[in-house]
This record gives sequence, structure tokens and C-alpha cells, in this order.
Amino acid sequence: MITGNEIKHYLLSHLNDNQQGKSSHWAKYLKDFSFSDKDGFQNIMGFGGIRKRNINNYLFHTIMQILFKLNVKSHFDISSDIENAKYIAKKQNRILDIDMLRQVFTMSLCKKMIPDFPQLGNHLVIGDGFGVLSSLIILGGGKVISINLNEVLLVDYIYTRKVLSDNNIVLVENSSDLNTALGKNKINLIYIQADKHSILREIGINTAFNVASMQEMNPEIIRQYFDDLRNCKSPLVVFYCCNRIKKILPDGVETRFFDYPWCASDEILVDELCPWHQKTYSREPPFFHNYDGPIQHRLVKMNNGKK
Repeated sequence: MITGNEIKHYLLSHLNDNQQGKSSHWAKYLKDFSFSDKDGFQNIMGFGGIRKRNINNYLFHTIMQILFKLNVKSHFDISSDIENAKYIAKKQNRILDIDMLRQVFTMSLCKKMIPDFPQLGNHLVIGDGFGVLSSLIILGGGKVISINLNEVLLVDYIYTRKVLSDNNIVLVENSSDLNTALGKNKINLIYIQADKHSILREIGINTAFNVASMQEMNPEIIRQYFDDLRNCKSPLVVFYCCNRIKKILPDGVETRFFDYPWCASDEILVDELCPWHQKTYSREPPFFHNYDGPIQHRLVKMNNGKK
């Protein structure tokens, strides 16, 4: 089990690993990625960004988010999650931008639809961005397992340690350490490298999340994650999946949301075009812009046949 600042050194030593299943999307966008204590991160691409914390950015993002908030206000309460997001943004020295706001909506939707979420059980985040969703779940009272490629996991760690104490974060390499970490109350964030994802089958998972990153995986890796969820120790996993309906990766591989390995016996709770994930905004007219393709979200109880 790797703890504290050693997580950073460990991940830095593995940046050049040949990570199994790394798609052409990530091979392209992480090609020139680097980090040093002196210069920080260089060439962070492919998973959002950080907007500086100043009055101009604050006013711009606050105004542009009004319509997004109005669209969901009547469906669920976002007040506590917005407050937690503001805390995260302050700690990370960033603006609460549209990327963070979408994670707030995800969190609030799941609190409405899932009993005792996030206080009850273990929660898996597949592909976080800057540690925002993991931090929201933990601030809401949950314990999180977060899995990502080495480069992005390093970004998650550096930014999450601004929000959580290093004493609460570990990285595990095997199922024994994973189970040990889950049994320690003071540990509320557990990192796993993506190519070790199969150890997820050795634990119980109550809820799992993937927001806009399965669309950037090869179909075989998507299948493996579904297999992990269906073969973990829990009789039922509630899975929130929000991804582009169709996306073509740089090498021509195509991913399709409705071709993911869903099962007819699963119970679907939500299945629609994601209301807050069709448009984004910028300072360029016409200010609101469609994404490159429609994005579907689905909240499903995965029947794993262990009841």
C-alpha cells in the first residue's frame, strides 16, 4: 500500500509504462504529458482543464451557468453539492466551471435516485477528472475507489490532495491491500492503476460512475469494466454511465453507447440524453455550443445474479 507523497513518486516512476488497453485517444493526448515540482503539469490534454480563479472568470461562469441550473432546479436539489463544489474549487484555486457543475448535477441526481447514497457502501469512479467527482462523494460522506491511467491518476492525486488530507489517500497494487484499505475508517480515497482493474472483482461495490471517458476507451476495455462490475462481490451495483452515443477514436476505432454490454435483466432508472451534457459555453459567439455529438446518460441497477 502506497501512502502520502509516495503516491506522486510512484506514479511518476510509471509514466512511461506500456499500459494495457490504452486507447489511441490517450496515446495521442498524453504523448507529451509531463510533471515536475518546479514547472507543474505540462501538456494536460484530453480531459478538461483548470480555469483561473479571478473576478472576471467568476462573473463569466456564474452568468453562463444560470440556464444550466434553471434546467435542473425543479428535478433535484443541488444546494449542498454546489457548496461542496465551491469548497473544492477554492482549495484547487480554480473557478467552478461547467466541468465541475456537470459533476454536481451527477452527484445530486444520484442522491435523489439511490437510497442512502453516498453514505452507504463503496463507490467506484472510473476515470475522474482532477478528482472532482471523488471529492464530492467523499465530502458527502462516502468512501471512493478511483481508477485511471497513470498520467491522469497523477493529476487526480495532485489536485485532490489540495482538498483531502494525504492521511486519507492511498494507492493499492493488489486485492489484499485493497481490502485492507477498505477496512480502515480513516482512508476514504483509494487509487488503482487502470491496468490493475481486475482486482475490483475482489470487493463489494455499491455504486459506480463513468462520466465521458468510456467513449475514449477501446470496446474491449469497456467490456472488461462491465465484467468487473458484474463479477464483483456485490449482488447489485448501481451504475451511472454518461457518454457520447458514438465516437470515433484517432485510429478509427468506434465506440457506441448502446453497444456497451448492457443486460436485459438490468433495471434502468434513468435513460435519456443527458440534459446538462449536450451544450457547453465559451466566450466566442454564439457563446453556447453543441458538443461534437449527443451524450446519453443511463442509471442502471446491474443484476449480478448473486441475490
